[in-house]
Amino acid sequence: MSSPHSLSTRSLRRLLNASLRTDEDFAAFCIDYFPEVRRQFGSAMDRTTRLNLLLATVAAGPILVALREQDPARFDEELSKESQHQARTEPASPQTSDAVQDLLQDRLSALYDERNTLLSIGHDTAAVDAAILELRRQRRQGPQLQAGEFLCEARYRLLARIGRGGFSTVWLALERSSREPGAAQRVALKILHSDLAADPMHVERFYRGARRMAELQHPHIVRVIAPPCEDQGFHFFAMELLEGGDLQQAILDGKLTVEARVKAVLQAGEGLHHAHACGLIHREQTATWAWFSSTRDAWGSFVRCMA
Repeated sequence: MSSPHSLSTRSLRRLLNASLRTDEDFAAFCIDYFPEVRRQFGSAMDRTTRLNLLLATVAAGPILVALREQDPARFDEELSKESQHQARTEPASPQTSDAVQDLLQDRLSALYDERNTLLSIGHDTAAVDAAILELRRQRRQGPQLQAGEFLCEARYRLLARIGRGGFSTVWLALERSSREPGAAQRVALKILHSDLAADPMHVERFYRGARRMAELQHPHIVRVIAPPCEDQGFHFFAMELLEGGDLQQAILDGKLTVEARVKAVLQAGEGLHHAHACGLIHREQTATWAWFSSTRDAWGSFVRCMA
């Protein structure tokens, strides 16, 4: 049987799903053992995104210890099944895409931790930096970003794609705190489409839009919390993460009353009015919600509209 600590990230994910079979079980597990992670769960986050958040925030060891403590008999049973599954599948196809991606991701995380340790004691990081660049090159499949990737020297870790527009894609990401080691907050990263990144005019328009957006301070305008930057050809900037789901889908599903819909329109109008007063007019009427969405109201705000 494999050692528990030899399980890949993919295997640990399967073990969590097998041991915590319902969403209620998973939520209770996080409340009991990892309340700091549970506090970061948004109402619109699905189970997969919450699992990604747990795995991105907590090392495998503490997760395994917590699973065993919660229900020793079930843990041993599920661990045995997973170890047998891993033994059957990984030797037979050691170069499958999923297995390789898991190995590269685990190694990349370890290298970033090693780099932070070297920086904290004032040692040179050139060799580790080179290894990180090579692993990132190997991990990337084509010109598109994937969940689990790091940007801006591991400041951001991508968790899930939550919105897409004609100009950019919005990702849910974890931002590591530079002041508190181990602390992180969930943010939204707006990333310019890769097929537009080769055009300096599109890049400049993207950066200019971010700068102008950062100048707008209003309760119904999404805040830019970090200036635009570039990482290996990907251009992006960080915004506050708006909870609540998709406004259009909420309306189609009948989740909002007529009064709430009218209120949303009025609040968006207030944001637009403020932007117009500052000399800024949005180019694309259909993307108005990209910038203007309530974050201080009972029905929440809607991340799809940020793309």
